Amino acid sequence: MNKGEKKETEYWINMAYSLDRQGKPDKARKYYEKTLEVDPENLGALINLGKVLGQLGRFEDAMKYLLYATKVYPDVVEAWINLGAVYDNVDNVNEAKRCYDKATELDPSNPKLWHNKGLVFKRLNRLKDAISCYDECLRLSTSNIGAWCDKAFAHMNLQEYAQAEQCYDEILKIDPNNVDAINGKGCIQVSMGNYEKAIPFFDRGLKIDPGNIQILMNKGFALEELGDLENAQKFYDAASSTSAQG
Repeated sequence: MNKGEKKETEYWINMAYSLDRQGKPDKARKYYEKTLEVDPENLGALINLGKVLGQLGRFEDAMKYLLYATKVYPDVVEAWINLGAVYDNVDNVNEAKRCYDKATELDPSNPKLWHNKGLVFKRLNRLKDAISCYDECLRLSTSNIGAWCDKAFAHMNLQEYAQAEQCYDEILKIDPNNVDAINGKGCIQVSMGNYEKAIPFFDRGLKIDPGNIQILMNKGFALEELGDLENAQKFYDAASSTSAQG
């Protein structure tokens, strides 16, 4: 590349970055494409063009650029992460897993990669493998509430209620008012048939977030199972009203 081409490339890609930061993916796309016309192997343009095309819903086009990026730059983690995200968006979870496998191989100390890999295993219904990934994520980032929630969900689906409750307890140590964890603890009791024990958790959650539709529905269900149909209907109606307003 001569000096003129280098200068032109810098101009186009800086314009693309600026538009990208402004939340204008379609305009940024045009400048990433111009960059690649001059410099077809420009790493920043390949990856970011793939990202903006994904944002625009053009997943097949995004895949083309990101696949090329992984071919030319096989050791660049960001290329594999973004390619994995595109595959995930088109429900090709096996290819998404392959990308996250490569990304975690290249950067094993990145907790986000382990979390994302766990989510792919979740979609494959390989919950034990998902839990192993969440564990690795949490070893690296103990305060990752999202990973704790997803790990709790996996344990719930495996009917490992004690382990799920431990996850929710860890979340509440980090954030005592986390309604998802409070609701989760109530759901554990419901799953075990302990409807009376579930209600105080739902009440606690509704005190923090009175319009939480999921908790309103869950309390209604617990009351219904206890035979209190009149009050159960009140909570179902409140959930329906909140949903209609939203």
